[in-house]
This record gives sequence, structure tokens and C-alpha cells, in this order.
Amino acid sequence: DIQVLTPMRRGAAGTVILNQRLQTALNPGSVSLKRAGTDYRINDRVMQIRNNYPKAVFNGDIGIVSKIDSEDSKLIVNYFFGTFVNGAFTPAYALENFTVMSITRFSNTAAPQITQNYSAGAMERSIDLVCKISRFSALLMIVLVACVLVELDFILDLWLKDVPVGASLLCFWTMISALVRAFAMGGTQTFEQATGRIKWFQIVNSILSLACLPLGWLAYKLGSEPVAIIQVYICYTVIYRLIEFWLLRRLTAFPIGRYLRKAYLRPLAVLVLVAAFVAVYDRVVPAGAPVLLHLAGIAVTLLYCGLCVFFVGMHSWERKVLPFVK
Repeated sequence: DIQVLTPMRRGAAGTVILNQRLQTALNPGSVSLKRAGTDYRINDRVMQIRNNYPKAVFNGDIGIVSKIDSEDSKLIVNYFFGTFVNGAFTPAYALENFTVMSITRFSNTAAPQITQNYSAGAMERSIDLVCKISRFSALLMIVLVACVLVELDFILDLWLKDVPVGASLLCFWTMISALVRAFAMGGTQTFEQATGRIKWFQIVNSILSLACLPLGWLAYKLGSEPVAIIQVYICYTVIYRLIEFWLLRRLTAFPIGRYLRKAYLRPLAVLVLVAAFVAVYDRVVPAGAPVLLHLAGIAVTLLYCGLCVFFVGMHSWERKVLPFVK
């Protein structure tokens, strides 16, 4: 590749005039989108000139214009391995950041106790804490995801007004990804660090994570939608979790069967009940309902999920320690 450098923006030798002349000579395409006085064409090479943290695009990032949607006036830029940067990704990123960070902070509250108990030789107490925090992390994420998914289109419309094309689909799969990740979080990572045998966990995790990039790029090249990269990462989460269980059993003698029963059984039962509710909700509440009905639907969903967690996700002795239960 050849890159032309110039120390100025204005004048005959500035970036504005040079870019126009180079574009005319090298990429005389017919389909274009004009923004701020600049014509963008498919296969144009573009550079981000200021940081945009919500979209994860930073000053100096270089990409190729891969598609122009003239009808919706959207410019889609293909950065590196097929990550699309457009308005549709912004709400999905924001939702993912909110939900995953909430669960991460919640699960981290048990980290000191897990480490201290393991260091003191209280192996059983440490394992019980891992099971408990994993179970409640999954339960909390189920509640968050359900409340978002039942009124996803309404939330996006209320939040953004002009919802970008594809935002709803990206947000849906982002929430599914967050739910899967919640089942893979909890206290097992803290337990691994406490044992001091973290090396192989990090190696396997890094290899699988890096493999997602070329796989996502390949899926895009084969004609998949941009959402395929999220689906690839969901598969990565599941595969790594299975390998993590095998490493835990082999390196630390961690009781996997006991963990699955205590950490997953009740959340999976709650997930089935909540999934059934969401499926029925979509058929009962129409998309064009009044605003108050949508808000009431979210409140009812929160109440239903809370009841499922209370009666199905928690043990009877756990319910008794709550301040409002006598």
C-alpha cells in the first residue's frame, strides 16, 4: 500500500485537495455519500481523527468503506477483522457495558472471602462461596436481560428516537451474549487465581479469544451479517467454559458435578420460566401500545422475574434471612 503524507490540511498540497484528487484518480466510484463537504465512496480508505469511546474507535484507526446505504444515509466502515462501526453498534455496546459491568461488580464482592478461605485451608467454604456467587450472578443477569428484551424496541425508540437500522438485532444478540457470559462468570475465576495455577487458564482463554477475530472475519466474508461476530463470541464463551471445567477438575480437584448442581440447576429453572414469560409477552403486548402500557409491562416483568428468583432461584433458608420475610 502507498500512503501520501502532508503536513497541512489547507492549500493545494493539503489533505483536503490531495484526498479529492487521489479519490478521483484511484477510486472513481459512482455510489457516494456526502458528509461535511466530503464524498465517501465504497473502497475508500478512511482514518478516524478523534477518539470515540462509545463506538470503540480511536484516533489513528484506519478502515475501508465497505457499504453505503443511501436510503438511510448510513456509512458503514469495515475496521480490521469485520467489526462494523455505525450507529447500530452504539446502543448494543452501551447495554452490554451496563449489564456485564453490573454482574462483574456483583461477583467481585465475594472475591476477598473466596481467596481468604482458600488461603486459610477452608476449601469447602471457598467452594460453597463460588457456587453461591455464580448462582446469584446468573439469576441477576436473567432479570436484567428479561426486562430489556420484553420491551427492547420500545426502549431503543425512547432512548434514541431515530433508531439505526439493525440496532434491535445487535442489541438482542448482545443481551443473549451477556446472559451466556453471566453463566460463565461467578467465582470460578477468583478460585483459579487463589490456587496459583492460573497459567493454563489464561493461555487457553487467550488462544480462543484471538481465534474469534479471524472466525468473525471469515463469517463476514462468507456472507454472514455483522451480528455473526457476536454469535462467534457466544460459542467461544461456551467452549472456554467447558475447557475451564476440565482444567479445574484436573489441576485443582474442583468438584464440577457439585458446582453444576448448586450453581446452575436453579438458575436454569428460572431461565425456563422467564423465557416462557417473554415468549407469551411478545404475543400479548402489541408494539404500538401506549407508553404507559410498555412501562407497566417492564414493571410486571421485573415483578415476575423477582418472584421466580425468590421462590425458585433461592433456597428456603436464604429466603428467611431477607429483611421483608418473617
